[in-house]
Amino acid sequence: MFPGLLRYTGRIHEQVSHSLPVRRSAVRIGHDGWLPARLAAKRGRNRTLPTQAVAEQPADAYLWYQLGKDCSVYDDHADAEAAFARAAALSRQTFPWWPDLVVRRLFALKRLQRHGQAMDLAAAERGRCAEVPDFFFAVGDLLLDLAAEQPQHADVLLPMSEDAWRRCLAPGERPELPETVPGRGS
Repeated sequence: MFPGLLRYTGRIHEQVSHSLPVRRSAVRIGHDGWLPARLAAKRGRNRTLPTQAVAEQPADAYLWYQLGKDCSVYDDHADAEAAFARAAALSRQTFPWWPDLVVRRLFALKRLQRHGQAMDLAAAERGRCAEVPDFFFAVGDLLLDLAAEQPQHADVLLPMSEDAWRRCLAPGERPELPETVPGRGS
């Protein structure tokens, strides 16, 4: 898939480091690492590796993002949010994985019932994530959760939730975005 001179870098979720042009390939690669048995087998290893990586390179936003992803996979939402917040604080620019970081932070904050903070994050990131169907899906989900928590405001929150989900359709499917979930834009 890559020219022979390229090498992977990183301790976990290794990346090819290069500045060459990139194009999509028709090649499909299967990955069974998300199957429940595989996740269970990787649980301790996957937490140890990114934890070691951020200890060695604490200013690397991408490593904090990967640590947050690992925490969220195992429903450790408090540690996930802490890692995502650190990644966001370290980011001086928008990376290709930025929308996924925002979506995962929204989910972690929702699960932690920190709805106000999640709504503030959604408002702050709306411009950067305007073409990301997963962002609007997460906002709709957050608003639905908030409506269930505050039924006295459901008459306002539920139409807002529906509007967010409808906004998923405007950008359409975005398979070129890292970590996007198929179907959220259609």
